[in-house]
Order: sequence, then C-alpha cells, then structure tokens
Amino acid sequence: MGIFDWLKKPKTNVDLLDEVIWLTKQAKFTGISASIGRCLAEPARPFAVLLVAHFRDCLEQLQAILEQGGFDPQSVIVPTCFKDHTQS
Repeated sequence: MGIFDWLKKPKTNVDLLDEVIWLTKQAKFTGISASIGRCLAEPARPFAVLLVAHFRDCLEQLQAILEQGGFDPQSVIVPTCFKDHTQS
C-alpha cells in the first residue's frame, strides 16, 4: 500500500451505465430493453444485470420487458422490494 493509493479509484467488478433522461415512458422502456440486450451481447458479458425500480408501476413494466424481450431471468434480476400497503 503506497502513500498515493487513496487517489486511485477502488477496484470493482460492477459496471454502471451512464445516466439517461428519456422524454417519454415508451422511450425509457425501449432504451432499457436495448441496454440490457447490448450488455448481455458483449463478449465479456456480466454474470447478471440488476434492474432497480423505485415505483411499483415501473417494476411491473420492467418485469414485462423481461418477458417480452425473452431475457433469461437468471441473467437479469428485478428484485421485488415493495411493501404492499393495500393489505391489512
């Protein structure tokens, strides 16, 4: 460990994609699907792609993208982390 090691970024095996702003929901979900496809088509493809949804409607749409795109559910993970407040 050298004196200047703190200046370097720590090594990681996680790739973050660039942030993108879409003008419509349709464009957003088309872009997400295309990004997943490009990521999984790379020769040095990742072990898994993790998709995170902040809202329930987005989660449902991401799950639909996986079904319609024919993506392997073992390679693309969409965790369900919402608490259902409709039940007592």
